[in-house]
Amino acid sequence: PNHHATHLLDEVLLRSEATPSHPAIRHPWLKRWAPRRLKRLAGRVLPRATSAMVSPNTHRKVYRVPHDAVSGAVRFNVKGREPNGTIEPGDEYDQWCERVTDALLGLENADSGGPVVREVVKVADAYPGPRSDRFADLLAVWQTGSPIERIRSDELGEFSGARADRAGNHALGGWFTMAGPGIPSSTQSTDGAIADLGPTVARLVGIELAEVEGRPIQLGVAH
Repeated sequence: PNHHATHLLDEVLLRSEATPSHPAIRHPWLKRWAPRRLKRLAGRVLPRATSAMVSPNTHRKVYRVPHDAVSGAVRFNVKGREPNGTIEPGDEYDQWCERVTDALLGLENADSGGPVVREVVKVADAYPGPRSDRFADLLAVWQTGSPIERIRSDELGEFSGARADRAGNHALGGWFTMAGPGIPSSTQSTDGAIADLGPTVARLVGIELAEVEGRPIQLGVAH
């Protein structure tokens, strides 16, 4: 089942800001209808003004960015990185990371009583590199054991809302079956990693792959 709270994440982030620094200027018609060449020209000449007109998050401190529902993606509006940044890099950024992390970990499933977020991952630490700041700053990994329709916290209050997306999602613990000549029959399961599939199939057709991460799975042998 595809249990998550992505549909409630942005409201959580809005409340964690307390009050926005000042209301966003929204002109979505500009983003939708202006010719592409005009938008590129405006972005070069007046980058800050253009960003304010086309983005609903211009004056936010923190906001949700699209991501797979296994985790919710959170991005901060950092000065020098975003056109209209509102958070100073360094100490203020670290404080906001801690503030939002605590808020997310404090969320409770109002129906089951369990936590909503299993862990919060700081992207720069988990996936270091020169482009680690191109996407999200934090990932809220959802606790997927039960439906999440109402959430609450002592700090932020209660949230509710129906979600509308697919019923399933990616998760650890997938499985596959094989049958055919040279594949022994067995009622036992065999552990393996996704990187092992290529070497396993290659061996079945008489090819040994060199310099690959995986290894051939010993079919019919339980581990």
